[in-house]
Amino acid sequence: MLLCHCTPTDGAKILKRLGGMNPSSSCLQRLLTKAGERWNEKEGTARDDIREAETVPEEAASCTVSLDGVMVPLRPDGDREACWREASCGTISFHDADGNRLRTVSLARMPEAGKATLKEQLAAEVAHVRKVRPDLPLIAVADAAPDNWTFLEDLRPDERAVDFFHACEHLAEVADHAVATDWYDRHRAVLRDDEKGVDKVVRAIRHLRGKATGSALKILDRELAFFRKNRGRMRYASLKAKGYPVGSGVVEAANKVLVNQRMKRAGQRWSIEGGQNVLTFRALMASGRFDAAWQAMTGTHAANEDRAAVAA
Repeated sequence: MLLCHCTPTDGAKILKRLGGMNPSSSCLQRLLTKAGERWNEKEGTARDDIREAETVPEEAASCTVSLDGVMVPLRPDGDREACWREASCGTISFHDADGNRLRTVSLARMPEAGKATLKEQLAAEVAHVRKVRPDLPLIAVADAAPDNWTFLEDLRPDERAVDFFHACEHLAEVADHAVATDWYDRHRAVLRDDEKGVDKVVRAIRHLRGKATGSALKILDRELAFFRKNRGRMRYASLKAKGYPVGSGVVEAANKVLVNQRMKRAGQRWSIEGGQNVLTFRALMASGRFDAAWQAMTGTHAANEDRAAVAA
C-alpha cells in the first residue's frame, strides 16, 4: 500500500522514521515485484471471487461504464528508446436516482495494443452487474474516439453519451468562426438543455458553413461531420432528465489519481511490468478491493476459514 503512494526510496525513509524498520529501497522494489507476480498468478479467479463477495448499492438506479487513455513515460527497452505511450483507465460507477455517484470500480493498465486487457476486465465487470442487477440501465460515456465506441457499443448499453465537455471543445472550434461573440455560450446551453439541441447545433454549423471559405470551410466541414456522426450520443437533455451522467469526469479523474499523481514525477520512467504493478494495486485501493485482493494473494482468507472449520 505504501509503494502505491510513493517511490521505494521514500517508502524506505517512511518505514525507518515511523515504523522502526530499515529496509533498503531495492528490497521494497523486490517486494512490489513479488506482489505483482503473485497477483498475476491469482488474478483470474480472485477478481471473480471479489466481485461475487460485493454487493451493488441498493439505492443504485443506473450503472455507467467509461474508458479513456493517458500518456505515461516508458524506459528504453531493447530497440525501443525512451518514449511516451498511452496507458488506459476504465471505470464502472453506480448512481442513485438523482445522479449522485455511490461507488466506483476503477481499472488501470499500462500501454497495450487496443487496450485489450482493460476492455476484457471492463466487460467482465459489466457482465457481473447485469447478472446481479439486471434492472439497472447501463450508460456508456466516453470521448468520441472511435475505438472506445466500438468497444462500448459491443456492451449493448441502454444509453450512450459522448462526454459533454469533449463536445464543447468541438463547439468552441466552431465558435471561432462565428461573428456573434456569444455564439459559443448560446449553443453550449442549447446542446446541453434542449431536447433537440444537437439538431439545432448541426443547423447552426451548416449556416456558418454556407458563408465560409478556405481554411474556415475545412474546419467547419470537420466539425459538422463530428456532430453528425455523434448525433445519437448527444441527447444530453434527455439523459439529464433521467438522472444519468453526461460527462466522463469519473474516468478522467481516474487518469489523474491512478496514473498522473504516481507515475509522472520528475525523472520517472517505467517498464511495462513495473508500471503495471503500481497501477494494479492503486486501482484495487481506489475500488475498495485491496484488502480482499491481499487475502487472495496471501491465502489468509482460506487459512482463516480452515482454522474456523477446525475449531467448529
